[in-house]
Amino acid sequence: MVNVLNQTFLNYDNVNNVYTWAFRRTGYMAYRISEIFAAEFGESKRNNQFRVVLAGQGANSYIVMQGITLINKFFGPPSKYLYAIASAPYYILDNNYSGVMNTSDVLDELAYQARISPQSYGYATYVCLSKFWGLKHFAYEGGPDTYGSYNVDSKRAAHLDPRMKQITIDFLTTWFSYGFDAFLYYTTGYGTYSSSTGAWAWAETMNDSIHPKKDGVIHMINNPNVPYNTSVFRYLEGSASQTTQLSIPAIKHQLAGTTYTTTFIPYSSVGINQTLYYPFVAGKRGIYSVSVETQYAKQGGSIGIYWNNDKMGSVLCNSKVFNFSLPLNTSSVIEKGISVVTLYIESDKSYSINTVNITLVTEVQDSTPTTPTTPTVSSSQLGQTSTVSNRTVVSEGSNNGHNFLINFQIIIVIL
Repeated sequence: MVNVLNQTFLNYDNVNNVYTWAFRRTGYMAYRISEIFAAEFGESKRNNQFRVVLAGQGANSYIVMQGITLINKFFGPPSKYLYAIASAPYYILDNNYSGVMNTSDVLDELAYQARISPQSYGYATYVCLSKFWGLKHFAYEGGPDTYGSYNVDSKRAAHLDPRMKQITIDFLTTWFSYGFDAFLYYTTGYGTYSSSTGAWAWAETMNDSIHPKKDGVIHMINNPNVPYNTSVFRYLEGSASQTTQLSIPAIKHQLAGTTYTTTFIPYSSVGINQTLYYPFVAGKRGIYSVSVETQYAKQGGSIGIYWNNDKMGSVLCNSKVFNFSLPLNTSSVIEKGISVVTLYIESDKSYSINTVNITLVTEVQDSTPTTPTTPTVSSSQLGQTSTVSNRTVVSEGSNNGHNFLINFQIIIVIL
C-alpha cells in the first residue's frame, strides 16, 4: 500500500519497495498518533504528559530512518512529533549452537555479547541520529537472551549464578555510558528458567532469595549517575579559547576520535547529501565555535554545519590546499554532556575534509538547579526517576489521595 488518506507520499522517491513503504508508514502513523493526542490533550502536553517513541532495529538504522525522514520531509521537524527513537539491545547466545556448554561457558559468552553490544546494535549510529534529530534514544526492551533447546540446565544455572549480576550491571552501564535514556528491561517479572523459549524474567519466583539479574537492575536504579564513556568519546574539557581537533567521522561503528592521534587522515571525495558525524563530550557549559579544514578539487563546495539538531550555518570550500573555514558560533548555550557536530554535504563538488575544530568561546556557569515539579519515587521502587536526564526511567506517577497523573509513552515498533 502506498496510499494513506489518498496521498501517495510513501513512494515519493519511486523506491518501489514494500518494506520501505512499511517503514515509512510506521513513521507516518507515529506522526498521526502524536497529532491525535495533541488535539485531545493540548499541544503543551505533547512530549511532556504523552510521548510518542518510534522504534526500529538497533542493527539496522535504515528502518527507523525511513520514518524519521518521511516525517521531516512532509510534516516538519520530527522532534515536534516524537520524543525518542528506540531499539532493542540484547546479549544473545546462538540458539542454534548444539555443542555442550557448562555454566561458565554460558556466562562467558553472555559477558562477551554484552561487551560487544555497542557494535551489535549500532550504538554509535544511534548517538548521532538521536542528537542530529533532537530526539532521545530508548531501549524499548532488552536484556539477556538464552533462547534455544540446547544446554537448558546450564543456561538456568547461569541465570542464577552470582556472576550474572555483574554482567547485568556491565551491560546496562555500557548503555548509559553512551548518553542513552530509558531502558525497559525485559522482563521485570517472574517465570521459569527451565524452558527452551528463554529465561527472560529477572527472577523465577517472587519468593526466590537468589535473583542476580534483579539485583543488577536494582543496583543500576540506585546508582544512576553513570559516567560518559571517554574511552569512546573525546572529552572536551578545555578552558575558553582552547581548540580541540576531531578527525575520522563516525561511520558505521567507528566513533570520531576513537583512534585519535595527532596525525589526521583526510576523508576524501565526499559526495553530495553525505552526512558526517563527530560526537564528543562537552565538559563545560558555554558558547562554542566550529570550523572545518577542507581542500577542494572543484571550487565552491558547500557544507552545512549542525550542532546537534541546530544548524549553525554553511561554509564554502574555496582552497586548493587544506585550509580552515571561518568559525561559526552556536546560537545558544551548550550544556555539558554528549554533543554531535554534523557536516552535511550540500553541493556536488569533490573535496576532502581533514579536521573539525571545536573551540569553547565563552564558558557559562551552571544554572541554579530548580526543584523538580514531578513527584519523586522512593529508591526502593523500580520506577525511580533520576535527576540526570539520560538515566533509567521505567514509569512515574503519584497519588495524593485525590489526583493521579499518568505520564505515558506510546512506542511504535516495526521489526
